[in-house]
Amino acid sequence: MFTPQQRREMLDLAITSIEAALRTGARPTPGQLPDYLQEWGASFVTLRRRGELLGCIGALEAYQPLGRDIATHAVAAAFDDPRFPPLDTLEGVHVEISVLGELIRLFVPEVGLVGRHAR
Repeated sequence: MFTPQQRREMLDLAITSIEAALRTGARPTPGQLPDYLQEWGASFVTLRRRGELLGCIGALEAYQPLGRDIATHAVAAAFDDPRFPPLDTLEGVHVEISVLGELIRLFVPEVGLVGRHAR
């Protein structure tokens, strides 16, 4: 879905957003973004160090441009995940970005009611 260059740009956006928040304490908003990052999109950003989860924040549905979504969730994963203390450094942190597609409604047939369809 995304080219290797686009993947690198998204990763760079997440990392620079966290770095800026570490440096200034402010929540940065991305500047001019490529067209594909200006389209609405939903993302999850996951942070790990040596395989250990440090934070994961995201959205299931798009409510803002993808670039802003990635930047917002990267900073939130670093500082706002209530399960973990805020990051104090990016050293050794692995950043993973999951971009979600459109939600699809699934039909799941009834498998039976307990006591009614039991054998």
